[in-house]
Amino acid sequence: MELSLFLAKFLGLYLLILAVLFCFRREQLEMSLKEVFASPGMLLLAGLLSLSAGLLIVIAHPVWECNWRVLITIIGYIAIVKGIVRIGHPQIAKEMMGRIIKKCSHCRVVILLVVALFLIYHGFQ
Repeated sequence: MELSLFLAKFLGLYLLILAVLFCFRREQLEMSLKEVFASPGMLLLAGLLSLSAGLLIVIAHPVWECNWRVLITIIGYIAIVKGIVRIGHPQIAKEMMGRIIKKCSHCRVVILLVVALFLIYHGFQ
């Protein structure tokens, strides 16, 4: 349970900071993301980091209970899939990022905020 609380605090604060930054610096961050996805080396590095973080979460926190803690495990698996796609299929990753950037940026921020606040609530409870 201590690991769940730590990861909820860490991931919640991380996602909250990202959401706030996207609120105030959206254009700059989207431009930076386009540059990362345009560079094969940076895309590989982003994939390796995502894969590593996802594996660490999934190995350390394999919780499949029907409560808030499963969200942490799901985030780990999402990070693994992102890492594999970025490393193994960079063209698909570029196409997906292009579609994500074009779509509703406010929706992304709201989703990030909801997940962040949910994790922060449970982590600091």
